[in-house]
Order: sequence, then structure tokens, then C-alpha cells
Amino acid sequence: MNNLKKFALLIKPGCKNCEFVSKYLQSKVGEFEVWNVEDEAVVKRLLQDPKFAKKFCNIEECYSDLPAIRLAETGEYYFGEDLMDFKRFYTINKLLEIEDHLH
Repeated sequence: MNNLKKFALLIKPGCKNCEFVSKYLQSKVGEFEVWNVEDEAVVKRLLQDPKFAKKFCNIEECYSDLPAIRLAETGEYYFGEDLMDFKRFYTINKLLEIEDHLH
């Protein structure tokens, strides 16, 4: 598992999809960073990150479809429709280089 990509999972309390993806990732990769978007420090970090702001904010507000993944290596964010194929987690597995046979 050491060659998996490092990432942060962005979540919001009460988000069922966030819980679902978090449990899946815990079963596949163990520990990873979790960023709660209701935490003021996380919000500040996101708003100061040009890769987040350029892709997910306009002049009036920022939006995102949680859960989301931020790849540490590139700083790129992948939200909602970029990730969600709940039947097999194909996109998440490919993005994070998780092999299907890992438990």
C-alpha cells in the first residue's frame, strides 16, 4: 500500500456520500487526511488555494459536490461527478491507484 497516492478527503458532517466514500477508503488504504469543510481553518485553506478557487468559486460563492479528493502530489481537486460511480469505485481506484484486490 506504500505506493498509493497521498490525498485528502473533503467531507461535511451529515453527508451520507461522504461517509460512504470514507468507509470505502478506510477499508482500502487505511489512514488518510480528512478535511471537514465546516472547519474554519479548512475553509481558509481552500479559499487561499488557487486550484480550488479557480475551479470551484465564482464572484459570488464557492460550490462543491462532496465528498471530494485533493491529490497531494498535484494539488488537483476531484468532486462529486468526477468521483461518483458507487457501484465499483472505479474512478476513485484509478485516481488513487488502488488495486481492486487490496483489502
